[in-house]
Amino acid sequence: MNTVPAGYLKVLFDDLLKRNQSKAVIEDKIGLKYENITDQEIRINFLHWQKLWVHAIDSIDDKSFAIKLGQKVLSKYITIVGAVCETCPTLRESFEQIERFNRLTCSNISIRVVEFGESNQYSKIIITLCDLGKIEKHILEWYFTRYVVGMREKVRYRAEFIALKFKHQKPSYYDVYKTVFKVPMEFSCDSNEIILKSSFLDKPLKTSQPFLLELFKKEATALLDAIKSDSVLVNGVKELIIKNLYTGKADIEYISHQLNMSRQTLFRSLKKEGIVFKTLLNKVREEMAKKYLCEHKKFTVNEIAYLLGYSEPSAFNRAFKKWTGITPYQFAEKALSGAE
Repeated sequence: MNTVPAGYLKVLFDDLLKRNQSKAVIEDKIGLKYENITDQEIRINFLHWQKLWVHAIDSIDDKSFAIKLGQKVLSKYITIVGAVCETCPTLRESFEQIERFNRLTCSNISIRVVEFGESNQYSKIIITLCDLGKIEKHILEWYFTRYVVGMREKVRYRAEFIALKFKHQKPSYYDVYKTVFKVPMEFSCDSNEIILKSSFLDKPLKTSQPFLLELFKKEATALLDAIKSDSVLVNGVKELIIKNLYTGKADIEYISHQLNMSRQTLFRSLKKEGIVFKTLLNKVREEMAKKYLCEHKKFTVNEIAYLLGYSEPSAFNRAFKKWTGITPYQFAEKALSGAE
């Protein structure tokens, strides 16, 4: 089941209550009682969080509300992953822990740091969102604001931001962006990126606490282990996807037929677990691509593309870069240099 920590719901639910919205109405809209989200680390079905954001978008007049919500980096809303990140010695290690414990936040959203430029003097923090539909832009604004504001507040030195890049178009409330972010921005880009000097990632955090870090990491690891196991259905779908990728038949129609159920039945069954078939397909493809690139050096990138069901290598290259921020060739070279 695709889940998010209850703290993700609570911060937005509380904001709606402060706007004098009825608790009963919000609960009815999302199909969940407020009492069920008071414990920050309780896992809540992703669909409830999605419905809460849809309700917020539809009911709040201020279209920049997600940015303002992101500015409220309050300790009472910090989840275990946030606690791990805050107690790390440097910003670089914080982002390493974000990648490690990504599934404790939201598996529809991935965050990756990629260095580039001469001597890797620059870094881009790439935020990728999958299958979020109507709420995608607002979730991205919330994430961007939390990271930009958080880095400015938590790092001991002045933030060295170069630029911000957004996939969405320039919004009508661009003045709010300028007031909050205060760096050059580009819109309608290929990816969502926070670009900064790599040296900034190695600056110490004001909140670093080595002893607490180890305690928080143990707790986060235990939580991660508890949610790693997929259902029998999801594992069955994964196995069929892997077996049929190279044939080009790994679509929901063929997989549902192999499971002796209709397309709609499979769609609804996965939805109950907070899973979208397309997201699962891409996840399997990404995992298999990395495995082939690392362990099967006898295959070329073009051959791997066909093994994963892509009709054209260029489509695989685009997909892989979207997943990881680098090309398959660059990934293979890094894997090879690491092995040596």
